[in-house]
Amino acid sequence: DVGGYARALVALGVEQRDCVALMGGSDPSLFALELAIMSVGAILGGIYSWEPPAECVALCNRYRASVVAVDSEEMLQRWRSAEDQLERRDTTFVVRGSTAARNPG
Repeated sequence: DVGGYARALVALGVEQRDCVALMGGSDPSLFALELAIMSVGAILGGIYSWEPPAECVALCNRYRASVVAVDSEEMLQRWRSAEDQLERRDTTFVVRGSTAARNPG
């Protein structure tokens, strides 16, 4: 739900004007997360699920994303080949539906 996602974002340290990058398919349930991102005053940065890892990193660098939310462990693994190119070393990766968050490395 929107409130639960919003509380989780705040717990991750997301503040107003931070960017949260969202990488997922065209799942209608992502709409609640999109609303939560905006409800905490953060900026939504979309990344298509089919983007190659280098393009995902380039978008996150452009967004200066503090959090990257992905739809699955599989999507998270796609980051592994390019995560060392992230400009922000404090970017947190979250798998939607998981209770764990992790930083690159």
